[in-house]
Amino acid sequence: MEQKLVKLLLRMRERVFFRAAQRTFAMIMPFALIGAFFQMFSKILLSRDSLFFNILNLSKVFPQIVFQIARFISGGVIFAIFGLFGVYAAYFMALYTARIYNKDSKLAGITAIIAVFLIRSPNLSMNNGFSAVDLQLLSIKRMFTTLFIGYLVGQVFRFLGQDHAIKRIEHVFDIKDRAFAAVKPVVASLFMAVVVASFIYVLQVKIFNSDLVTTIADKIITSNNLLINIPLVLLAIFLH
Repeated sequence: MEQKLVKLLLRMRERVFFRAAQRTFAMIMPFALIGAFFQMFSKILLSRDSLFFNILNLSKVFPQIVFQIARFISGGVIFAIFGLFGVYAAYFMALYTARIYNKDSKLAGITAIIAVFLIRSPNLSMNNGFSAVDLQLLSIKRMFTTLFIGYLVGQVFRFLGQDHAIKRIEHVFDIKDRAFAAVKPVVASLFMAVVVASFIYVLQVKIFNSDLVTTIADKIITSNNLLINIPLVLLAIFLH
């Protein structure tokens, strides 16, 4: 049994997805540690409700301006790391996936970032005719979703992109050639992102916020028939 498990893990490690994910985690985990330190520092020493803040009576030791500056800096670091963690995950996942296949990795990473911003939860609040950006998909809570997006973008570059060899020094003409060579996979990736984003928006507006979900919930609550409840629960989970 142990040998089969080891063989299974070795096979998984050989897959491109896990190879790229391993490299992605190795790249972004140091930043996660920095964010975790600032998060711990903020909760333990800067929060008025924390135990250490009250035991050490820090409000009497330091002036209020010190805590305001510390909270401002700490909050900025936490948001920059954890609030945008999905962006970094998508970028490096696409970068390393494309690099494994010897494609243009940096343009794949940038394309993945744009795709993540396109594929986001629709925010129905409008401001001057534009919806505000919903940052939920960009946070660390949606990291595995953004990893998958980055992987798909890398696969698009695998099939549609041209082979690319990393040069130590690139001239302007070389950069132009790279940009034009990546037009096809970039357009294809963004087109797929637009299709998925449109599907999510329609699902959110036309179905999730419609009377259908309320009807399903009422059926689940009021019915004791398992033949009715199980399909409705599965449908509700799928819609969610």
